[in-house]
Amino acid sequence: MVTLSPRHIRKGDSFNRVVRAFPELKGHLTRLYWVEGERIGRARYLPKRNREEVLGDLKRAVEKCGITYATCREGLSKLQSAATCDGAHLIPARRRSSRLL
Repeated sequence: MVTLSPRHIRKGDSFNRVVRAFPELKGHLTRLYWVEGERIGRARYLPKRNREEVLGDLKRAVEKCGITYATCREGLSKLQSAATCDGAHLIPARRRSSRLL
């Protein structure tokens, strides 16, 4: 199973670290995350269309190898082919206990 999530940022230190690493992208990143992006919980994410495109491409590549795929906080459940987003369904003890319920 593969779980993927594009970079999400929080205002302040998280965003500043990214901009320090890539100063030439500050305007572009500001537009993507703060103008066009969306807030999910306490973080800023790329615009949904960007996340769908990137994660959709990765999903196809992963599943071509016969591996299940998940995203957790992206709000893109249609891309999910794994039973859980974090792989918890793969833990043997959890599988046994869920069958008992």
